Amino acid sequence: SIITNGSLLTNEWLNENGKFLDIIGVSCDSSIESIQKLLGRGNGSAVEKVKRAFSLIQKYNLHAGNPIFTKLNSVITSYNSKEDMSDFVLSLGVNRWKIFQVLPVEGENDEDIENLAISMNEFKEFINKHISLRRYGIDVVGEDNDNMTNSYLMINPEGQFYQNASGKYIKSES
Repeated sequence: SIITNGSLLTNEWLNENGKFLDIIGVSCDSSIESIQKLLGRGNGSAVEKVKRAFSLIQKYNLHAGNPIFTKLNSVITSYNSKEDMSDFVLSLGVNRWKIFQVLPVEGENDEDIENLAISMNEFKEFINKHISLRRYGIDVVGEDNDNMTNSYLMINPEGQFYQNASGKYIKSES
């Protein structure tokens, strides 16, 4: 399983590595390019890159002996909590949509969290607005802050394992 923003995904890469994957998750927090940019997610073409990535995976899956399960990951903040992403998510053809409540992480988003944070009610409203996507076969899964803390082990480009433990990242040596 990998999580990516999809910007470097190519046919060649999928043909070479797809057979080793069960799941590809692509991160995209908004279907609106200006919001993606506001969130620091690209320079104005992030949404198109996500669409392209899922299109490449769909084409790969048509001929793959072992199709790759597709997942969209979105972090919901004050900037995108009112957005209706239904049409966008449907257009991607994903199997699962993992929706995360923005998580305060000490030393990572201290300066921005006050502007980004949403309440549990706002998060639930966003989930409820999109839960009807399940009738199209999309597994819509929401994870609030309590569910995310101590639940993921990640690896960064420096080769360090890290995990959110009680509101801050704990990192291993490289």
